[in-house]
Amino acid sequence: MGAAGESATLKSRLGTLATHNRCAAAYLCARWIAFLAGITALAVGLALVIRADLGAGPWTVFHLGLSRITGLSVGRVTQVVGLLVIGAAAVLLRRRPGIGTVVNMILIGFIVDASLYLIGPQSSLLPRALYLVAGIVLTGVGTAVYINADLGEGPRDCFMMGLHAVTRWSVRAIRTSMEVLVLLIGAALGGRVGIGTIAAALLTGVIIQAAMGVTRDLTPWRRSTQAVERVILEDGLEQTEEQSGTP
Repeated sequence: MGAAGESATLKSRLGTLATHNRCAAAYLCARWIAFLAGITALAVGLALVIRADLGAGPWTVFHLGLSRITGLSVGRVTQVVGLLVIGAAAVLLRRRPGIGTVVNMILIGFIVDASLYLIGPQSSLLPRALYLVAGIVLTGVGTAVYINADLGEGPRDCFMMGLHAVTRWSVRAIRTSMEVLVLLIGAALGGRVGIGTIAAALLTGVIIQAAMGVTRDLTPWRRSTQAVERVILEDGLEQTEEQSGTP
């Protein structure tokens, strides 16, 4: 291959690499946008379920109970519990939290409190029922979106997966045990248990599963990045073949 051909090949490969870097940066940005959107939807959903006052999921019942006896806001209790859970996972289970885990812990508390401030309580049953349905849907969809962004699990999932790695117990058994425990403690502390608790238990997982399938390909940048990576790999193989054929 002459000097001109080698120069053209080098420019082509550098251009491909630059395109790959731009795609990767755009994809990471899109993942963060999706992550933050998912966290926001999740937190607003939790606030709607709380305002429905028809019962909530196990962890929300636990947070409500703690809020009742400590005088702290629900959002602040959520942050404190999240911090303690992350600390327990790191110290006891050697489970290092991701950046998304920490951001999750901090943001959800603030957004829940802000949403509770903006969403007023209702006295009649119909708007409360609508709050409950909308809250469960938003909670499920938001959870699916932030999971698909793949920037770190939530604090409770961080602890759950750490316990699974240490004990080899099934994830389902650990999750069920954790949720039953916090539900019982939350109810004992005065957290609201009701039809919403049953609805959340039956529907949230189904909604998360369905929404994860719909939101799995968050942006076209994922496919673009993979395509450029294939081109770079092919260029690398061609370069290797050329070098091996050189006397």
